[in-house]
Amino acid sequence: MAGVFNKTGNEVTVMPAAGFRIALASVGVLTAATSLAPSAVAAGTAARPVLAYVLNDVADTVVPLNVTTNTFGRPVKVGIGPDAIVFSPNGKTAYVASGAPGLPLRPADTVAVIDTKTNRNGRRIKVAVHPNSLVITPNGQTVYALSPTGVTPISTATKTTGPLIKVGHNPVAMTITPDGGTIYVANSHSGTVTPISTATNKPGRPIKVGSGPDFVAVTPDGREAYVLSVTRGQQAGFNVGTAISNSTHKIITVITGTGGIMGIDP
Repeated sequence: MAGVFNKTGNEVTVMPAAGFRIALASVGVLTAATSLAPSAVAAGTAARPVLAYVLNDVADTVVPLNVTTNTFGRPVKVGIGPDAIVFSPNGKTAYVASGAPGLPLRPADTVAVIDTKTNRNGRRIKVAVHPNSLVITPNGQTVYALSPTGVTPISTATKTTGPLIKVGHNPVAMTITPDGGTIYVANSHSGTVTPISTATNKPGRPIKVGSGPDFVAVTPDGREAYVLSVTRGQQAGFNVGTAISNSTHKIITVITGTGGIMGIDP
């Protein structure tokens, strides 16, 4: 079983063995210092290969892919419908959110904890229904799982969850500031963005943006958050970009145009 990994496009072309089927929900790339080139590893420590972790939502597995040799490792079983992955800052742990409806012996609505050295699945942490996005604080202490009902904080030390953080209606996207102080959640049906303080895990006052916000990103310096609102119906394709000050949580500017993709240049 082999694959070809496009490092710039986060795409995997799979050349399967007979009878093997894979469908890609997402790809996460492990780029921690401990897994990069030998120059990035402490003296006397063997370099680990750079791995892409392919989420296979047909087999409900995560498949490690060595991007140097373009070969897959042994699949790691997770919950039904893996949909998001995030890595600890030191690269030692991967967290995988699985959000499809589950059967009694095949739990879904979980976050699986995977040791990236052994690629073994540890504890599965139960979270709110249908988690579809994950972020982790820069200190690696807390993972946040986004679900249609809100955001679940997870302590990485104890593998336990805190109270669900309520946000707006139909939250669809989430990001965290570089300093880890604030999470922004785009609420598509509310037309708002909810800031969450990671110090208290409390939501702030919702920020009204354009109708149907679908994407949110933060600038590398952490000063501003940008939200893309994709209009539908009679004005489909007419989009609004909203810049929000991270310090005041107030709108700085509004940009109108067309298109449906947004990114932040690092």
